[in-house]
Amino acid sequence: MSESEEKEEAQVDAQEGLEFFGALKGFFTKNPKALIWFLHVVADEADEAIRNAEGLTNEIHHTTGRINTVHELFWDTDHRDIVLNAIAEPLITERLMKAVASLANAYTLVKDNNNIDTSTLDNYLDDALTLLYTTLRAVIDKADQRACQDP
Repeated sequence: MSESEEKEEAQVDAQEGLEFFGALKGFFTKNPKALIWFLHVVADEADEAIRNAEGLTNEIHHTTGRINTVHELFWDTDHRDIVLNAIAEPLITERLMKAVASLANAYTLVKDNNNIDTSTLDNYLDDALTLLYTTLRAVIDKADQRACQDP
């Protein structure tokens, strides 16, 4: 394959990726409960892969535990309008989608390698946790705003 063909293929792949991301973002802003479900599935699979992997640091396991705590909080409250309305905001939807992507990357890294790069795995998990915390903060802020408006 020539260099120009590779470049064109890369551009097509990038465009398809943007279209896919945009379609999912639109879907999840209209159906935030589905995003919570998606987060739950990917987080559980990543957690199981990490628990079954050997030679990982305690810090990785602690971070995974924190991720589980936050994603389970969303899972347990996915029927509450305040949670769904906050997650349906495009910026927050995007953050949560990026958290899912980081967890999917962590899962793939663990499943594809016998010799796991723990630094890369730690970065994926830290990114996911940070995004989950900022999403949780946004939900809490939304609840605070609503509480201040209610008489």
